[in-house]
Amino acid sequence: MGENERFRLPGPLMSPAKKDSAADEPPFEERLARLEALVDSLEGGELPLEQGVERYGEGVALLQGLQSSLSSAELKVEQLTQVLRRSLEDLERGEDAGDLDPDPR
Repeated sequence: MGENERFRLPGPLMSPAKKDSAADEPPFEERLARLEALVDSLEGGELPLEQGVERYGEGVALLQGLQSSLSSAELKVEQLTQVLRRSLEDLERGEDAGDLDPDPR
């Protein structure tokens, strides 16, 4: 199966939100590479109109999915950063309390 066939959408365009699960999607990097390939082919200007419109639609669907993936990753990073900050604050408070103890053992 060629690269182009792997990413063809069967029938009408599907919104990424309507997919059954994210596990069915190729990895982010593969989807990004496919989007870049679509852009290159559209910028070439040699596609018939119908094929250009089809690829444009595929690109829009890919872009929506990529943006969703990036938003999810950003949220996850923010949550992990908050956990790390709380842990560091707890650790600092524990060390500061020990520094204030007049009788360290």
